[in-house]
Amino acid sequence: TMVMALRRTSHNVYDCSYHLVWTTKYRKPILTGLVEKRLVEILYETASPYEIDIDTLECGTDHVHLLCSLSPKLAISRVVTILKS
Repeated sequence: TMVMALRRTSHNVYDCSYHLVWTTKYRKPILTGLVEKRLVEILYETASPYEIDIDTLECGTDHVHLLCSLSPKLAISRVVTILKS
């Protein structure tokens, strides 16, 4: 089991974790080798400035599982837009 730490601001205590799953178009198995490695790098680089903590990231050949923690002031729809752009 994974233990998540509570996060604090001056007025809040929170733990917002989301499990996101993306698939490739037509579930084509293209997430291998250098493509997978670069995808992981891009996701970490993109998440960092927005204070999105990637707790777990796993790539299959045709899908990505992402467990991330973020501030409640960020809407999940915004997070998905940020990460997929």
